[in-house]
Amino acid sequence: MARGQFREAVYLTICVFIVGLVVAQFVRQFSVWLVELNDRAAEDNLKLQIARDTLEHQVAERTRQLQEQNASLDAARLEALRLSRVKTDFLATMSHEIRTPMNGILGMSELLLNMPLHPKQRDYAQTVYDSGEALMTVINEILDYSRLEAGSMHFEVVDCDPRPICQDVLRLMSARATEKSIALRPLEVEGVAQCCRADPARLRQVMLNLVGNAVKFTDRGEISVRVTRREGQIRFVVQDTGVGIGTEYQNQLFQPFTQADVSSTRAYGGSGLGLAICKQLVERMEGEIGFESALGKGSSFWFWLPACDGASDV
Repeated sequence: MARGQFREAVYLTICVFIVGLVVAQFVRQFSVWLVELNDRAAEDNLKLQIARDTLEHQVAERTRQLQEQNASLDAARLEALRLSRVKTDFLATMSHEIRTPMNGILGMSELLLNMPLHPKQRDYAQTVYDSGEALMTVINEILDYSRLEAGSMHFEVVDCDPRPICQDVLRLMSARATEKSIALRPLEVEGVAQCCRADPARLRQVMLNLVGNAVKFTDRGEISVRVTRREGQIRFVVQDTGVGIGTEYQNQLFQPFTQADVSSTRAYGGSGLGLAICKQLVERMEGEIGFESALGKGSSFWFWLPACDGASDV
């Protein structure tokens, strides 16, 4: 019995020893793994700190570059505005300076035309007068464009009847149309187009330009002007049977100093500012302008302005 107990005690001791060895080995391995884990964590933290520092440096550098770029852009914008003001002031000043002697030339030419002259003398005097009028038109367009660009043109938008304005424009253009043997049809009014929101002087200026262009670029056929009302808008249409506009030039037609092509400038003259001015005038009166045209078949220029509040479409 004693021998059996001794044997169990030995076995128990051996088991405890073996378990102790296993536990000790496991503790050593765990300690090594924990040290490695701490080292790896420290290394990762170091890499993360380096990456963070690098990113912060890059962000700071990019921020500095953006600030420099913004400063350069602001300086360039201010310089562009300054140059634009200088250009506008120069155009306005020169236009005024040229208008004064031109008015004198036109006045004296008109007086000369009222005197008894030989046919050749009258032809010379008429040429001087026509050339002066053409130059005065260009000067006025440059002056108007510079005022629009500078935002100094005054607008007085009121309720107005567009029919007398359009009829007056047709009356003024009738002599030029007759000289070219063009039929200038009477004003067509569709619907109750009796009142629109516009500056009467600017509306007249737009109509004069569009009808004048129609007469200028039409050599035969007819020109018609229609005023209609639809969906709270007063729509104006000037249609001609003139030379028309090629598709390659249509996208740039409302750009300043632009005409359909170089040959048009040589054949018909003009500064190429008229339509650009019309576009700005119509838009300042909260309207829209556009056109349809086909080369050799004529053009139809239209624009609309808001109708008077409370007016009916029928």
